[in-house]
Amino acid sequence: MIIIEKQISEIKQPYFFYTGKFKNIDQNYFIDKINDGCKADSNNSFKSNIVGEMTNFKYFNNDIEFLKLMWQIFDIVDRDVKNEYYKLSDAWGLKNGLSHYTKYHNHIGCYFSGVIYLNKHSQTLYFPEINKKIEPDIGSFGVFTSFLNHYCNRNLTEDVKYALSFNCNYGN
Repeated sequence: MIIIEKQISEIKQPYFFYTGKFKNIDQNYFIDKINDGCKADSNNSFKSNIVGEMTNFKYFNNDIEFLKLMWQIFDIVDRDVKNEYYKLSDAWGLKNGLSHYTKYHNHIGCYFSGVIYLNKHSQTLYFPEINKKIEPDIGSFGVFTSFLNHYCNRNLTEDVKYALSFNCNYGN
């Protein structure tokens, strides 16, 4: 075998990153559902990049209250990103207690992903490649191109952080 050329480099890639806040969100409804989903046999607690409690990945896919939030996010994305067909593929809830964290990861394979926070908390979500972060607060959210790496350090408080997360894939 002869190697003709070898190139190891980086390329710039377009991305999007939104943060915002829902004015009216029924955090108690979602927190109660997350607590129930974390107790279910189908949960993914401590089985994913979330080293904490979580529901299964499809838990909120058909939840009408969750979809009402997603439709608002879709309206924002649709205004800026043209000619891309996508659909909600995963929607789960997470519950990060003392010592829980989110591993450094991305959602490559998906088009865009996001998080909606249900309570104020000190456990920040970091995006080191673009020097951005999202501070959890009631109704605060972030939507981002799925290849962006992100993580949360360990929760060093006894306060629990609750959030909804989702992925959207290409396709109709």
